[in-house]
Amino acid sequence: MAAGIEAAQPLNVVAERLGLDRTELVVGDERYDLDTYSDVIFIGGGNAAATAASALEDVLIDQIDRGVVVTDNPVETERIEFLPGDYSVLSERSVGIARTQCWQPPSRPESTTSSSESSPAAEVRSTCPSRRH
Repeated sequence: MAAGIEAAQPLNVVAERLGLDRTELVVGDERYDLDTYSDVIFIGGGNAAATAASALEDVLIDQIDRGVVVTDNPVETERIEFLPGDYSVLSERSVGIARTQCWQPPSRPESTTSSSESSPAAEVRSTCPSRRH
């Protein structure tokens, strides 16, 4: 069991599965030429995402442009910002962070969105101006 837990640690997974070959990100057997992208951005949430972000930043060196991770377990990175939040729970703290970032959740089809929707996510949608990400 300990070996399985160790193998699943983000630092080990990133070291085993990701690499950089000049400008190509290697993920297992797949290759992605990072020069074909205008920006390389890391987005994550949760405790494991913080460690994964740090490990990924080490692999990508200067290729990663920026990133953001919502977690209560931040780590030291150069290009990735950490925001406090309650991952997997839409709490008041998470809503406050969304307001400061003016986060706009993806729009839902009209048939599933109620005009009288009352939730923290609806509150964020109503207070943030629309902007493209």
